[in-house]
Amino acid sequence: MHEAFNLRHTLQFDLAAGEYHTNVIMSVLASRACVVQTEAILDPRVKRALAIIYDERVLHLDRAEKRAFTGNCIALTPYDVFMSQTAADALRPENRALLEFWGFRIHSAALDEIEKAGGSLRCMVAEIY
Repeated sequence: MHEAFNLRHTLQFDLAAGEYHTNVIMSVLASRACVVQTEAILDPRVKRALAIIYDERVLHLDRAEKRAFTGNCIALTPYDVFMSQTAADALRPENRALLEFWGFRIHSAALDEIEKAGGSLRCMVAEIY
């Protein structure tokens, strides 16, 4: 798949106990930033690799932001990031400011029923790059 999609980087890593899906803890935004809850990643080399790959544009989520599905956001254009209303409400002001500093506009929609089942916005789409 790496070659078929002509990807620059492919990472495979284990998640911490209790984490069930990478989409809940991490999202790559328009190939130029990464939103991630790094406590959920076991291997410290992966954390360093993300910082290198995204030129230090790594938005570190805290546990509350992760629980609110902020890591399940998606960039639908090079500048527009969409997330659930729950995620947007949980986004700390410093993280919101950082996304905006990087040139992203944040959009949100209420997805209460989807989130009751353990998923959020990115779980509703099939991403093809």
